[in-house]
Amino acid sequence: MDLLRNEFQRKGIDLNDQQIKRFSDYYHTLAEWNKKINLTRIVEKKDVVTKHFLDSLEALHVINNYLKPPFRVIDIGSGAGFPGIPIAIMANNAHVHLVEATRKKTTFLDYIVHELNMTNISVHNTRAEILGHDPSFRETFDIAIARGVSHIFASLEYLLPFCRIGGFVTILTKPLLGKTIGQINEVMESLGGSIVEYKEATESDQPVRRGVVIGKKQCSTHPDYPRRPGAISKNPLQPRKEK
Repeated sequence: MDLLRNEFQRKGIDLNDQQIKRFSDYYHTLAEWNKKINLTRIVEKKDVVTKHFLDSLEALHVINNYLKPPFRVIDIGSGAGFPGIPIAIMANNAHVHLVEATRKKTTFLDYIVHELNMTNISVHNTRAEILGHDPSFRETFDIAIARGVSHIFASLEYLLPFCRIGGFVTILTKPLLGKTIGQINEVMESLGGSIVEYKEATESDQPVRRGVVIGKKQCSTHPDYPRRPGAISKNPLQPRKEK
């Protein structure tokens, strides 16, 4: 527990006793389940704390700087619960929905949410392409988040349909070039949003390790989006070609 407390304090975050216990139990349960199903390649405790727990909390920048509580958050492709569960542990005024298509992973998510007694988390075993057309979910969230994305343009099509007008999307990705940021904004605009901030997270003794894209929903997303399952990953939306 000292490692948890110390690593969080290095980032200027003070944990209360309940938060320390939840993060500690989360780590031990994750490590045990990871022996049975592939949840993460990161297994050393310090790495889990810094590269999963603390990295996930980069998304709290949106909550703390752009919105007033309470918050309705959706985490698309949650996997082992990152970034949604760390956010829910730190922000008990947020209700976090974890969306994961792989049944084995949602079995873990259901278990850990119950184990941690997280009443502000809901788990959904479905695809974002389907849930994004459900009126109970479409354009109802204050924040839509994705982390560890393979294609950022595809992620925008998954995320923006869930955001209410005036809400925010946050993508935790690798550091980006200026040209790429402009292209991301073009795709975001085609889905009803625009970039409001791009920031990079660093450690004091390390190079830039994380890019954080923050976009705001300006108008409704066209009802054609998100496209059917499989279409987004096979043919992601693209920015206009330069002349």
